[in-house]
Amino acid sequence: MQFINPIYLISITYEVDNIGSSIPIEEKRKVFSSISSVRQSEFYQAQISGLKPEMVFKIRSFEYQGEVLVLYNNKKYNVIRTYSNSEGITELVCTEKLGEIDG
Repeated sequence: MQFINPIYLISITYEVDNIGSSIPIEEKRKVFSSISSVRQSEFYQAQISGLKPEMVFKIRSFEYQGEVLVLYNNKKYNVIRTYSNSEGITELVCTEKLGEIDG
């Protein structure tokens, strides 16, 4: 497996401003991934729950720290499921975050 596709893992923390509003702060980390399609069985099972998995990013397990978003090709994706295997690879099953484009 080749990890040649650069992606950004994004974690979100919240900061409270001087009037008490929560402001989301995104922190990005660049990692390299292997990209694959969503398996047909997983696609249909997710559809039942109202989810639409679109991409699977495979990264080295030690690089994943619970991030909730992935940025790839100027599109943001929500991580809807993760799976770690015994070979040290974590799969991030993602759906596109609509209305979000980043540069």
